[in-house]
Amino acid sequence: MLHHQGQIEQAIQAYRRAIEIQPNYAKAHNHLGITLLLKGDFRLGWQEYEWRLKCNNFPIEKRSFSQPVWDGSSLRGKTIFLYAEQGFGDTI
Repeated sequence: MLHHQGQIEQAIQAYRRAIEIQPNYAKAHNHLGITLLLKGDFRLGWQEYEWRLKCNNFPIEKRSFSQPVWDGSSLRGKTIFLYAEQGFGDTI
């Protein structure tokens, strides 16, 4: 992949082109998200990375919780529920 070769901008262009051709191509959205995160574009990167859950070969079982997914709104006076989606390796 281009982003593994350090060609971040070219990778982003390639993934966006793939998405133009096939808008629901989850793998392209997922890889675009990873590449945008590498670039430091966290807003769009996390948005695209959500597509990982739609990838057929996503190795993690999607958890079903009754709590709604956080939408980025203020948490003042609220509680947020977090879980380690991909194991405890990166958990602080």
